[in-house]
Amino acid sequence: MDQRIEHARQIAACFATDERVSAVILGGSVARGEARDDSDIDVGVFWSELPSSDDVRALDALAGLTVHRTVSNTDRFEHAIVRQFGDIRICSLALSGADTLVVDVEDQSVSGTDVLISQVLDDLVTSLDHQELISVIQGGIALHGEPLVDAWRNALTPYPEGLRRKTVEEQMLGTRGVAARMRRQTDHLARGDWLWLLDERIRIVQRLVVTLMALNRVWAPTRNERFKHLTRIVGACEETPADYAARIGKAFQSEPQAAMRHLRDLVSDVLDQAGQAFPDIDMSDERDAVRA
Repeated sequence: MDQRIEHARQIAACFATDERVSAVILGGSVARGEARDDSDIDVGVFWSELPSSDDVRALDALAGLTVHRTVSNTDRFEHAIVRQFGDIRICSLALSGADTLVVDVEDQSVSGTDVLISQVLDDLVTSLDHQELISVIQGGIALHGEPLVDAWRNALTPYPEGLRRKTVEEQMLGTRGVAARMRRQTDHLARGDWLWLLDERIRIVQRLVVTLMALNRVWAPTRNERFKHLTRIVGACEETPADYAARIGKAFQSEPQAAMRHLRDLVSDVLDQAGQAFPDIDMSDERDAVRA
């Protein structure tokens, strides 16, 4: 077992001495078993009541954490329903000798998490901000408050079919979907507007990846649409067109005309998969744009 998980358990035990801490979840690459030697650990602390700054500092000290800097939740997240208080704390934990471990601690509210889950299940909110936290709940390691975490997980299972459909429609259809963007790709290529071409291509691929995750009932692991570790994210989708992540690379690495052909194939494959899942959704305009 990764020793960092044991360190996270010790940190969680310290936070759990405050009865207002209802759950602690380890997220990130350590929880997924994909961490590098230099990877930090990401700890989410879920509070039933909001603590004071002094309370948080006292728990950090109890856990042996030294805070080096903070990142404002307000600045990072547009939809801050769960991240209602405090800052993300970038800390270090002293280990044996001169070794240290970087620990990111983020405070959440239980009530805010309940609201977020309700928004996703009942209102079909497709925001990646929402999905990022749900991904942590579903795929993280519960270090404290397992019954609460299990209740959240049960509520989120299965992946809502309405959310799946709405995501496909939002990402693939309409004036902001792939049809208009594919036609603009053709125009940018003809004019030699290379910066516009690449910017539009990035946006198309982002929409394809979000759609693939929804079709596969995979919660987005990040709100950042640049999708760090793209190969892993695409690989988590069991039903994905062959070699899809590698072919995304070809859409950016090939000469312009070849890259455009790769992009058309990428879009066409996702349209086919979406059409199989939702045959009643009219995607004829999107298919015409791919063939143009």
